[in-house]
Amino acid sequence: MPSNSEITQVHTRIESANHDLDLYEAEIEKLSQTLSTLKQQRNELQRHRNCCRAVVSSFRRIPPELWAEIFLFALDNQPLLVAEHRIVAPALPLSQTCSLWRNVALGTPRLWSVLDLNVACDHPGAQHLVELYLVRSMPHPLVLTVEAATSGSTVALHEFGSSGQAILKSLVHCGDRWQVANLRLHLSVLNAETIWKSESIQYPVNLRSLRLRWWPRRRILSNDFFFHATELQSLDAFPFRDNLFHLNQLRKLRIRRNICDVLRLFQNCPHLEDVELQSDNNTPTYTVLPPATCSNVRSLKYEFSTFGAPAALFQAITLPSLTCLHIVSYGDDLDSKHAMFLSFRNMLTRSACPLQVLHLRMDPFSSDQELLEIFTVMPTLAVLRLAVEACYGLLTDNLFRTLSFESPDNPRLIPGHTVLLPRLTHFQLELCQVEDLDEDGPPLPDLESIFSMVNSRRLHATIPTIETKQLESFELTADLDSTSVEAIEWKKSFLRVEPHFRALEEGGLHLALTLSEGENF
Repeated sequence: MPSNSEITQVHTRIESANHDLDLYEAEIEKLSQTLSTLKQQRNELQRHRNCCRAVVSSFRRIPPELWAEIFLFALDNQPLLVAEHRIVAPALPLSQTCSLWRNVALGTPRLWSVLDLNVACDHPGAQHLVELYLVRSMPHPLVLTVEAATSGSTVALHEFGSSGQAILKSLVHCGDRWQVANLRLHLSVLNAETIWKSESIQYPVNLRSLRLRWWPRRRILSNDFFFHATELQSLDAFPFRDNLFHLNQLRKLRIRRNICDVLRLFQNCPHLEDVELQSDNNTPTYTVLPPATCSNVRSLKYEFSTFGAPAALFQAITLPSLTCLHIVSYGDDLDSKHAMFLSFRNMLTRSACPLQVLHLRMDPFSSDQELLEIFTVMPTLAVLRLAVEACYGLLTDNLFRTLSFESPDNPRLIPGHTVLLPRLTHFQLELCQVEDLDEDGPPLPDLESIFSMVNSRRLHATIPTIETKQLESFELTADLDSTSVEAIEWKKSFLRVEPHFRALEEGGLHLALTLSEGENF
């Protein structure tokens, strides 16, 4: 038990401790206020420093035109997409990030000039977005893809939503800015006068490229909107009506619909360079046609099922600049086929063209001799593709032997015979859909003969006065679904010859061998 004096001393010490604690608390409070002030001043100084850094930042020194190039590269022509289940506006976020980016985006109309629209989709806000893009893209030319479809089916005008017609009208009112257009629409939409004819319409006088599809295909388009595209250089039309378009400036023509008189197209399109045609299924009466020289045509793909049309065409035209030729035929009239061969050979001889690429599909000729005669007028050919379905009589031992280069251990049948295709570097041979082989029909091509031809063209051949090139690539595709004895033996032969081909592959030949529905060896 402490005494009274001891208790007094303890109380005194407690009071002294409380006093000191108060002093400590006061000092801590003072220091806390000072620390808070210092932290605030530090933060303000950091913000000031960051602002100063931003002023001299390299981003601040990037000129607006470089930002525009960055944006264009980043978007890579991504369009405003209005699809059946979504809307994507890739240029919009660029204009909503900061004032600098907004100014650059608004000052770069090309960012807003590509539109891919399904006008049958009644999305809320779609019409506003299209109009926004049209305004912000001014005055840049427009690249348009427009369709009207739901669940993959083209819809008629009366099936449109409330905004579909309005979007089309907005596009037509900017028709003078159309540069590239790809349209897939119902005929009722294309013929709607409420859309394509008005006082404020702007005709596509600057349109350069048009791809046009409409349904029903056999109905006639009465819309003359595209006839005003006087600068049209590329046309892909299915179906095709030549009275709907200005053709005299065309460089590139694709016709996906059967036509009767293809010669008139060559005569009316003096600047054509790239042509893809399909002639009429029916056999019309063709008379002797006036000659026409198409000096600029470099690429021609011609598909036909009767031989009258190509016979007349090839007899009339001369193509001195032709470098790429693709012929697809489905006909079986032997008399007309021979007439077509004669006119085709005469055309090549007359043209003396520097042909480099030749694709022959199905049965354009009657015999291997006709094919060899064609090759005699193609000294510059570098790429050859033969795709045959039933006419295996073309692929004879004589054909491959004659195409071989002479060597001491592999002389050709006729010594000194004209060397065919001396510059051939790529050869593709395709046997298409072989199912039931006729015992009385021509045999499948001999693989030993094919290998011998390829091997001879891999060897270094020096032929006086003739420039020769080594074969760089060989592809053989055979879709043999037949279970006949001949097909089975041919497959066995394939397996025997395949190691020899592989040896050439190890020596640098690009090789692709495919047998029976993609079974690779």
